[in-house]
Parts: sequence; structure tokens; C-alpha cells
Amino acid sequence: MTTLLCQAIQQRQVIRIRYNNKWRTVEPYLVGRHNDTDKPTLRAYYVDAPFEDQSSQRQHWRLFTVAKIEAIEQTTSTFRIRADYDPVDDNILRVDCRA
Repeated sequence: MTTLLCQAIQQRQVIRIRYNNKWRTVEPYLVGRHNDTDKPTLRAYYVDAPFEDQSSQRQHWRLFTVAKIEAIEQTTSTFRIRADYDPVDDNILRVDCRA
């Protein structure tokens, strides 16, 4: 799973992930080990969050536990690095790959 996520990050490819039984469209930016849990974690920007998981907006930054990602679908869309992206993520201890 980490390899597929890193490939998407390197190619700046928008992906769809199935997470907690819901499909989410995201721009993947970073994969590494979470500071608190040491679990592989994805930092991504939600392009289209499910209504019940929108935390007051349809687009926002989010951390996803890689082990909870049930499936990944590639899309034909690519993305540009967002101005508010910080490649030094305080939540991630060890980085596997990053945009």
C-alpha cells in the first residue's frame, strides 16, 4: 500500500481511497510514521470529503492511517502543490516519501 501511495505522490496523482467503508478523493502529499502511534500514515488533502466527515468544509487536510485504507484507485487527474502545504509535518516522525 505504501508503495502505491508513494508512486501517486511522486506523480502528483489524485487518487481515490476507500477508508472506513467510504470512498474519498484525495491529493496525497506525504507517507511516514505517525509520532504518537508509529503507524504508517498518509497526509493528504481532501478534494471531496463525504458529507458526514466534512469537519465544516468539503476540502481540507487530513491524516489517514495506512492500515485502514481498504483500497486505492488511481485517477487521471494530477495536482499542483498547494501553497499551504508544509513538507515538515510535526505529526510524522519518519518520512517514507513526500511531495
